[in-house]
Amino acid sequence: MAKYELFRRDSGEIMAAIVLFFTIFSSISFYLSYKLISMGAQGEFKITAGYSGTKLYFASISPGLGLAAITAIILIVGLPRILHPKN
Repeated sequence: MAKYELFRRDSGEIMAAIVLFFTIFSSISFYLSYKLISMGAQGEFKITAGYSGTKLYFASISPGLGLAAITAIILIVGLPRILHPKN
């Protein structure tokens, strides 16, 4: 019976593995968000709008902000639900 204690959801090893996974996932995701934001700020994502011969150019940082927001939501909502499930 003692060898199955490792696989219980509330065991320390499983919780440590989950926290390690979320830490690695969030670090990679926030790094990619930073790279997307910096690419957008440098003008690599260009949005062009024109009206009556007038053109506007926008540099978009929204892909990076979107990825950062999704990652933050996953961490804020998902991690506590996994670590402290309701019985």
